[in-house]
Amino acid sequence: MDALLKWIDKSAIMHLGTSSPGGIPLSNRVVGGYADRTDQQLTVFIPTKSSERVLLNLEQNKKVAVLLIDPEAYHSLLVKGLYLGMTDCSEEDYRIQDLYFLRMRRHSFPEKYYQINRKPALSLRIQITEAFDQTPGPDAGKRIVLTTEAQ
Repeated sequence: MDALLKWIDKSAIMHLGTSSPGGIPLSNRVVGGYADRTDQQLTVFIPTKSSERVLLNLEQNKKVAVLLIDPEAYHSLLVKGLYLGMTDCSEEDYRIQDLYFLRMRRHSFPEKYYQINRKPALSLRIQITEAFDQTPGPDAGKRIVLTTEAQ
């Protein structure tokens, strides 16, 4: 989990992937998140405004994927898991979102990219089942064990 914690701390782009029971994919922008090292869970935040189809998919198909991208290192990680549930974001969740958007600004993302309507937002809990290197190159698609320090 330490590796995932490092990924989240560096990621300036995150997307949530869900699919309908019929396999129709849906990608939704994530506006921050955090990992819990004690229970192999990932929590991500999505704007309430864009959550309707995501939540409908998750009610019918609990499988979910989160793509994390570190544009500074040109690395990306795909985490797969099972949706556990959601709550409204807390003030602490919004503080974590602020840190995420500061990383985006540091990487010179266009103003319109991080000026999305992110409040109110929902906090989605995901049980991590596996992770894969998504960085282009010889290790692309390689399974990653998140309990190691190496990344």
